[in-house]
Amino acid sequence: MKKSLFVLLFYTMIIFAGSVSANTFTLGAPANAVTKRANQQTSDFIYKEFEEFVKVIKALQEKYVEELDINTIFTNAYRGMMSELDPLVNI
Repeated sequence: MKKSLFVLLFYTMIIFAGSVSANTFTLGAPANAVTKRANQQTSDFIYKEFEEFVKVIKALQEKYVEELDINTIFTNAYRGMMSELDPLVNI
């Protein structure tokens, strides 16, 4: 259960981080209509995925026997992301 949660959190955060990076760093080049539309579709996808992430956290908080700390959930998600990207990283 915990491993599958971390895998889900990992992929959600990777998708979110990729979207932020792609939309933040345009190198000053003006975007044409196709690029704008692609960016909007990407943003829409990211927000939908992030909504799923939030639903998972809410479900965990509602159904888990003990009270969960949201900071712990995010900290563990970050750790999971980093360990998947680079197993030698020690956070």
